[in-house]
Amino acid sequence: MAIGNNIISLQADPSFEELEAAGGVVQKHADAHTVLDDLFFISGEIPRRTGYEHGLKGGMRFDAEEKDWFSDEGIADERFLMYKGIIMFTACSHAGVVNCAQHAVDSLDGEVPLHAIVGGFHLATSETSQMESTVRDLKRLDPAVILPGHCSGWRAKFAIERSMPGAMVPCSVGMRIKF
Repeated sequence: MAIGNNIISLQADPSFEELEAAGGVVQKHADAHTVLDDLFFISGEIPRRTGYEHGLKGGMRFDAEEKDWFSDEGIADERFLMYKGIIMFTACSHAGVVNCAQHAVDSLDGEVPLHAIVGGFHLATSETSQMESTVRDLKRLDPAVILPGHCSGWRAKFAIERSMPGAMVPCSVGMRIKF
């Protein structure tokens, strides 16, 4: 991630080869697919539809062949996981939580209601206008339960609760959630 002129590098993710050497089974999918006998649906690339969800501002990636850093604000490889029509789990929602949720609904032809959204919404450092647009569009999608996690930020959690009273449930690591 670039902050000003400084690039802040996180530890490199393990390579596919390193995962396999440790006993992992790597499956590469560019498109949406299911796993565990169709129990879970994993999205393909998430379409960017909203005008306000642009990815991770300052996002960078290191290209080992070029030995250089390049802008990667779109983070096109982000995915979400769906379960039990429709409970959607996001990571940090760099693709935008509304983009993710709308894609989840569209993946089932809009015939299954959006019951819950669980995960990070990446709104902690967002502009007020983006947060307000996100909350407005989440309300339009009408999920019964919203569990904003780690990177959502207290302002977004407060705005969700104010806009959709009773729908917001605080989410933290180690919680057990039963649907």
